[in-house]
Amino acid sequence: MFHITPLTSFLYINTQAKLLEFTAQLESTPYLALDSEFLRYETYYPQLCLLQIATDQIIAIVDPLAVKELDPLIACIYNPNILKILHSGRQDLEILYHLTQALPQTVFDTQIAAKVAGYPQQLGYASLVKVLLHIDIEKSETRADWTLRPLAENLLEYARQDVRYLAVLYQILEQKMSLNHQMESFWQESQSLTDPGSYSFDPEDSWKKIKNTRRLKPQHLSLLKRLAAWREQTAQALDRPRNWIIHDRELLLIAKRQPQSFNELQILVATPTSKKTIKTLGEELLRITRLEDHQSRSPE
Repeated sequence: MFHITPLTSFLYINTQAKLLEFTAQLESTPYLALDSEFLRYETYYPQLCLLQIATDQIIAIVDPLAVKELDPLIACIYNPNILKILHSGRQDLEILYHLTQALPQTVFDTQIAAKVAGYPQQLGYASLVKVLLHIDIEKSETRADWTLRPLAENLLEYARQDVRYLAVLYQILEQKMSLNHQMESFWQESQSLTDPGSYSFDPEDSWKKIKNTRRLKPQHLSLLKRLAAWREQTAQALDRPRNWIIHDRELLLIAKRQPQSFNELQILVATPTSKKTIKTLGEELLRITRLEDHQSRSPE
């Protein structure tokens, strides 16, 4: 039977001084339980709103909207001598990769561990806590706006619970896999989590995310690939969702019609964000459609 260590303190860290004081306490910790809250509605890259950290005695909620210099905490997270425990941590690691262009090592994902240990695939954190610890935790704030300040107490409690039980889940699952000689399989399953290639996306492949492309003629598919790559690069540069640049269905229509003039292009877009893009970047897009039209007409 595993003992859940009584936590001695809870910290809400919203100043640089508090962060430095907290990270000084982490130098000798063997592990960090880690989670994050973010928004991705209006941006291409996830907007980090909270970082939750738990040790055997402390739960700390770090407010990156207030504390702009996170390097002391990042150094702890990236310390290879400290085990990082997450649940379904790919999105949390993606945020760290975007911040630093690197990934922490020595990462233990309890969702992957649960799968290797024989529990259902993609078991959620609350479900795993219920199965292994027989504790019910509240998961009703998954759609909260984490940019609002001050944070309501129910949101703070939700954030605390997300890291409260990660260490004991790790203990149970690590022991179970060790007894069943499954640790090698677990680390093999976990390799992609700390592989930078898993978090870098080539704009040239972005057309693959668009549905209904199978029936396109070769010249239309060729144009769509160029348009999708341009859209992806533009979305990254402006930090806006790709469909806010040009919506998928409009991109498909442009690829099929191959507009050669600004007026022809304007007719093909209807959503407000796409119309805004056409006003400012329409000539860039037309250069792509004109180039494709010229190449398709050129003799072999």
